[in-house]
Amino acid sequence: MTPQMLFTWFCILQNSICFVFITVSYLLIYLIVDRSSRRVSQASRRVATVAKSGRSKNTALNTKISLMIATDFICWIPFMVVCVLHFCEVMDAEFLYAFFSMIILP
Repeated sequence: MTPQMLFTWFCILQNSICFVFITVSYLLIYLIVDRSSRRVSQASRRVATVAKSGRSKNTALNTKISLMIATDFICWIPFMVVCVLHFCEVMDAEFLYAFFSMIILP
């Protein structure tokens, strides 16, 4: 295996680890916020407006987290799959690298 291939595999592995770490982090944020909002709503059942306001903020946060994970997935996973297929010599993907680097990844 050439040094260039080792470097490429290292980058692909590093990107994969970062994607998994970011996804797990966002899911943990979601779970912590959800648990906290349940406690607040249970403690303030008498005040319906506080519970309703908390639920709408929670829904907005969940939407943002879902969009962040989805956009990360849409950008990085196809790039990593194409890189793996290229370096396993399943397909010639050199023409796609410019497209990914200028349009998809930024």
